[in-house]
Amino acid sequence: MKKSITLLLVFAILISLFAVTDITASAKENIKLSATSIKLVIGKTKKLTVKNTKKTVKWSSSKKSVAKVDKKGKVTAKSAGTAKITAKVAGKKLTCKVTVFKKFKLKKSTDYFVMYHGGYLDYSGGFGAITWASSNTKIATIDKKGKLSALKPGVCTISATRNGIKSKCKVFVKPNFEVLYDDYCEYEWSSYSISKKELTLDSNPANIEYGSTNYLENTFNDKVYEAVSGINYDLGLPESVLQDMQATTAEMGVRTLVYETFKIAWSYHPDKGLEILYSVI
Repeated sequence: MKKSITLLLVFAILISLFAVTDITASAKENIKLSATSIKLVIGKTKKLTVKNTKKTVKWSSSKKSVAKVDKKGKVTAKSAGTAKITAKVAGKKLTCKVTVFKKFKLKKSTDYFVMYHGGYLDYSGGFGAITWASSNTKIATIDKKGKLSALKPGVCTISATRNGIKSKCKVFVKPNFEVLYDDYCEYEWSSYSISKKELTLDSNPANIEYGSTNYLENTFNDKVYEAVSGINYDLGLPESVLQDMQATTAEMGVRTLVYETFKIAWSYHPDKGLEILYSVI
């Protein structure tokens, strides 16, 4: 009887030892890092932890110039590139790949677009999604993919945010005289320069086909009036500019208005009519 009890006790002890060994082995197998790969922007930090163990962890970096790690597992991004963070614990070696990016920024401080056209702004650094915004959607809009549409001449600021870093860029929208000419003008009394930076209109009735318009003394003829009215509207000018042009006399000489990306100069001659020059600045 005593022999049987002794055998049972030995058997129980052996089972418990195997169970403890299995638990220990299982725990050792489950030891793992909180992340096997991370992305950081220069200057940012990320804390790594080792799960399923209370033993001391020894941390190291394969390239401290790119990413360094302290004794508590906090990784600090130092320069663009890749590095491998290693955690040694309980006889295991765990690794995490760290990719470090430069800080996000829009490449140019200023960009130029022509109205009715658009494009994309150049940028560098960071990773992941970008949130775009325009300070004046009447001048230019920008969609969630970063495509800009230039609407009216003027200056606005485009901002982009990535990884919590905001970068800004001034956008200058200039008149598109080629399109304005095609939309409103006729070759007999208007033209745009080869450089497409100037548009000239001339209300001199001698330049208009006989009988095609009614010439009104000291003002535009009908076609030129309609053209200037449409061009001024597309350029975002107030109605008062058109009224000033209508009221111009020879005694006033050359009158000029300067805006952010273009200017207008006009004068009136009793024999030659009203001449208007739109030009990019």
